[in-house]
Amino acid sequence: MIYEPITKGDIYVRRFIYRFLLVVCICPILMYFPQVANAQSTVIRNLKSGFWKGAVKANAQGQASYCYLLGQKSNEEFNIQLYWNRKGFHVLIYSKNWSLIEGEEFQGRVKIDRKFNELVDASVFDSESIDYLFGHNNKAIDAFQSGSRITMEGPAGERTFQLNGTRKAIDVLVDCADEYLAPDEEPDMAQEE
Repeated sequence: MIYEPITKGDIYVRRFIYRFLLVVCICPILMYFPQVANAQSTVIRNLKSGFWKGAVKANAQGQASYCYLLGQKSNEEFNIQLYWNRKGFHVLIYSKNWSLIEGEEFQGRVKIDRKFNELVDASVFDSESIDYLFGHNNKAIDAFQSGSRITMEGPAGERTFQLNGTRKAIDVLVDCADEYLAPDEEPDMAQEE
């Protein structure tokens, strides 16, 4: 077989073809990544109250979506996250040992000392966490602020937690909600996670 020498023009044509193929094949993939990055919520501002640490999170459009504080206690099987979105006040309980059915909805009994004892709408947020919605129930929020112990029932059984520092933590969340969250819009938590 006889090979013809490669000319400078051939090199330019090949570079053009390679670049064209690169653009056609790679650009759609690269265009997907910003959507994936935007699906993650971004921090607008950090929040802190004693050992409770959290942030104001934004949705993909850059609007504040929820405020949260996570109880930062080491060597515990469970974590508690307090958060406030446009639906109101929530308590999310997390355990890495749970294998729950995501999306399951139920009413769980919540007891806070002798101040609050009611069924609360709740759902399994993911396989390792349960979300209890207190909404704008002032009785529950007041009990949570002044209580010392909470017992929550759900698909993973009954769990009791000490309520240390919750008065100030809820004050921080209420201030955050007043500053960042418009009460008339529904949050889209699916975009946050």
